[in-house]
Amino acid sequence: MVFGATVGTNAAQSFTEDFSGGVLPAPLELTVANDGTVVNQVSFGGNNAAWANVDSYRQYMRTTDSNYSVADFRFEATITLNGLSSWGDVFFGMGDATPRGDWWWEPGRPVIGMSAESGSTYTRELIYDDAGNISDTTRNAGRGGGAGTHRVRMDWDAETQMATMSIDQNYNGTFVSDNGFTLDGSTVVGGFDASNSHLFIGGGHGIIIDDISIASSLSAFGDW
Repeated sequence: MVFGATVGTNAAQSFTEDFSGGVLPAPLELTVANDGTVVNQVSFGGNNAAWANVDSYRQYMRTTDSNYSVADFRFEATITLNGLSSWGDVFFGMGDATPRGDWWWEPGRPVIGMSAESGSTYTRELIYDDAGNISDTTRNAGRGGGAGTHRVRMDWDAETQMATMSIDQNYNGTFVSDNGFTLDGSTVVGGFDASNSHLFIGGGHGIIIDDISIASSLSAFGDW
């Protein structure tokens, strides 16, 4: 069920989502692979978004609105990882997010964000552009992913084009960052525009996503 969604807008809306409605909520959509493959592996019947135990493919939920890059925002979600497969890593951030068959079905370019690894406590920096000039997947040691329930956060400054990514490992209801980093979105060749700056989260193999919160400066609900 969606709370706090803006009405009558077509861009960068704020909302919270607890998935109590049992279906894919209206502000979100599921991606289709860049080769047209449709492998829907997400169910919504358990008051969350749950991925099937599927290897060799990834799928993402992304906002139907696609120009979040023009607004300051905070994007959060609770993630549960089972630690059983690298296909169960969670990818989280802003961009096109169409799964790429030539890149292990990771989110399509341009993209800026974080990956929390399922089988380790590493996180990865994600920043790619369409021109191939940036392709960074730097691994960050320390507390982050691994089996358990965690909370991820992205803060975006639209003026400076800087993203601050952070993760609270073993989240208990109060966000305290255990690991994080900043990324410079202005280095992405071609940049983010009204068609490619969705907010997205997803992956594969048994991940569970819940309690999404997006607070955008373009709506009254956007203050934090």
